[in-house]
Amino acid sequence: MLIRNRLAELLSERSLKITRVAKDTGISRNTITSTAQNDSKMIQLETINTLCKYLAVTPNEFFQFIPIDLEFHVITNPIQKLRIITDEFPLTISDVDISLDLYIDCFSERNKQTFELEGVLSDVSEVDGMLIATISIKFRSEDEKIEFKKIEKMIPVGFHTSLFRTITGKIEESITNGIYDLNIESLNDSISGMMIEYESELDFVYYPLPF
Repeated sequence: MLIRNRLAELLSERSLKITRVAKDTGISRNTITSTAQNDSKMIQLETINTLCKYLAVTPNEFFQFIPIDLEFHVITNPIQKLRIITDEFPLTISDVDISLDLYIDCFSERNKQTFELEGVLSDVSEVDGMLIATISIKFRSEDEKIEFKKIEKMIPVGFHTSLFRTITGKIEESITNGIYDLNIESLNDSISGMMIEYESELDFVYYPLPF
């Protein structure tokens, strides 16, 4: 199931700053910040207990969950364009066509559904070691798009940020590995990061993310 804590909302509702909570509870600012951003894979029971007592909430109010789970799988398909490569005109990232196969496995109760999407990179360039591009992500099937939209309506907005980080992290990793697998030294040496703008049919992938 998808689960997250509501610490950020609870602090906002009470106009509490992280520095104040850290002072009052003795929990480190880094721990509170990481928890509020849902960056931690595991929260200690003592921390949960302390925060719940401090905020006067129950664990049910501290956490939010829905009885579904999503897994993302990304396969990058880089294809080098045909042109003459010289010392004067070496291979650059704009000489590579990059597409993605994206699969979303949705688990609910005892059922599993797999949705297929495709991604295409456009306006690809490299500036100061950063790969800059736009990725268009679309469902391969209109029927699957309609079905997945029903699932998306079940997902509260509070989960969007963590889902966004998960899927874009997998996309970044897959693109990096795909470029590396081309075994072109000039590309591997020139790309150190990415700045991607997303055009997506997924509701939780809707704004640029600098990696």
